[in-house]
Amino acid sequence: MADGEIAPREEYTDITVRRDGKWYTRDRLIVNQKILDYFKKNLGRDQNGIYILNRYGKFSEKGYCIIEGPVLAVKAVSNDGYILEDESIQPKESARVIFDEEMMPLLFIERLEAWAVFGRQAYLKKRAKITIIKTRR
Repeated sequence: MADGEIAPREEYTDITVRRDGKWYTRDRLIVNQKILDYFKKNLGRDQNGIYILNRYGKFSEKGYCIIEGPVLAVKAVSNDGYILEDESIQPKESARVIFDEEMMPLLFIERLEAWAVFGRQAYLKKRAKITIIKTRR
């Protein structure tokens, strides 16, 4: 912490990221893209879970969220790795990609210990490099 900065206040919020990756407050879908971008760029994780860090001058607050699904999306694939919508990069050499039950790829985000979905453009580039073999039963 910087000089004069006060330890963050911690509280649990009513924000949930559902299985489909959509963000809700209580039961209302959050549709304001600027708010979603702010939340996603300020995600962190500690021993209590995933939180949104809000700063107000020397004050800050960790608002913990309920996570049921992917918290971010992969927006591009580069030589350096997978570029997430919060502008962070998950290096390719440490990347863990799985496919869900609908054969959609998910990328494990190490720093958050959570999953990211592939945005359409990133998915098409990723899929072009994968051979899917179907077997007969």
